[in-house]
Amino acid sequence: NGLPNSLSMEAVLGALTNPFAKGPLKGIETHNMGTQNFDRIAQKLAVFLPFAKIASSDAHIYWAVGAGRTEFPGRTAQDLRNALENNTTVPIPYEGESSAIAVLSWMRRITMRKFGFASDASSRNSPINTKQLSDSMIQKVQKRGRKKQGSR
Repeated sequence: NGLPNSLSMEAVLGALTNPFAKGPLKGIETHNMGTQNFDRIAQKLAVFLPFAKIASSDAHIYWAVGAGRTEFPGRTAQDLRNALENNTTVPIPYEGESSAIAVLSWMRRITMRKFGFASDASSRNSPINTKQLSDSMIQKVQKRGRKKQGSR
């Protein structure tokens, strides 16, 4: 079915029979900006499972925070816990640009970084600004990379 092993029905049902896993297992992610290709399958599985449905942004970059989110009655951490326990969560899927566009944008910035450019923005609403790194900054980054490789 093309799913990661952790998302197979057998793995989930196995976790439900394990007393150590069953307790903390409360929700199933049915919407994720980073794994949209698995969402439909997770949504089908969720129909048969006793879990709260949740959504997340899987944000590794600031502008993706909140792209997918979970609504629940209340405002506190305890309210969220209660909603997960009682399956009263509502997943709100990502409705912006496709994740492919987001990934391509991210890849562009990573590629630019390899050529000595850095991208940043002062806020979510301001445009992304790409600037060439100074020679001293490039040397620091390269030195840090060599240190990491040497410690392996």
